[in-house]
Amino acid sequence: MHDYFWEDKRQLIKVATTSIFIWFLHLFQIWLFILALKADVPFLTNLALSPLAILAGLLPLTFAGVGTRDAALILFYQPYFGEATGAALGLLCTSRYFLPAIIGLPF
Repeated sequence: MHDYFWEDKRQLIKVATTSIFIWFLHLFQIWLFILALKADVPFLTNLALSPLAILAGLLPLTFAGVGTRDAALILFYQPYFGEATGAALGLLCTSRYFLPAIIGLPF
């Protein structure tokens, strides 16, 4: 598999570009959540802080990162908005995981 992936440079660039684009869309969605909560965070700051909060949520401490990611959002975005807004942002970020899972249950 390793050789298959690295031998075709065109496919490698296609996969890497697609991955970067999808990550950008995830971070853009979080920034839109912030704007919906009437908070003011620069877009580049969001691009720096959101991945850190997502990585904190991936630590195997809680179910689906709930609580860990929320605490990271509150901590990292503390200069930009308060704890209540951070908790609301955490709830919106959690909905990104649970809503598609609930919709997919019948299938």
